[in-house]
Amino acid sequence: MRKGILFIISSPSGGGKTTVADFLVGQDLSIKRSISFTTRQPRGEEKDGIDYYFVSKDEFNRLLQEGEMLEHATVLQNQYGTSHRYIEETLALGIDVLCCIDWQGAEQIRKKTNCISIFLLPPSLQKLKTRLTSRGTDTADVIEYRLKVALEEIQHFSKYDYVLVNDDLTETKQKVLSIITAEREKLVQNHRVVECFVASLLEQTI
Repeated sequence: MRKGILFIISSPSGGGKTTVADFLVGQDLSIKRSISFTTRQPRGEEKDGIDYYFVSKDEFNRLLQEGEMLEHATVLQNQYGTSHRYIEETLALGIDVLCCIDWQGAEQIRKKTNCISIFLLPPSLQKLKTRLTSRGTDTADVIEYRLKVALEEIQHFSKYDYVLVNDDLTETKQKVLSIITAEREKLVQNHRVVECFVASLLEQTI
């Protein structure tokens, strides 16, 4: 049994990473989405344990001090982090894991373990602003701040293995799904399976 692959999807806020991740998990039962811890309050219909693990700042800091976080970052005074234990245990079972995190978190993970990273670029800042506004969860000041942060995040695109312009969401979903399929088929990931198959071929008689 091969070890699972850790996939990272990053984008500016409103760039589509969560929507794409939800699609992938719904399409492919052999990939699980990592649920991040956060100290921010739930938005809209978000549910604890499904969208995020909503915890207090004290609880988050305790988890951080105990080495539970594979990566962590602070955004708009709210803390976010990914469980190290969940990632390792799930990958060990041969299940792929998908993390929706920003470039800071992706950089931390790259230094600690192997991963395949995908960055989603917005087609334009105006379209990104429209997407943020349509969510109806942020004030005008927060949206302007997110757009400034987006300009900073976009500058880190070259550190990613794959970069896609998310102009057409349906097309982007299919492209990311194709990337995941291709990575699974690479010999370095599929080596043991191929070895067994080749061994069986060599044992056959004509």
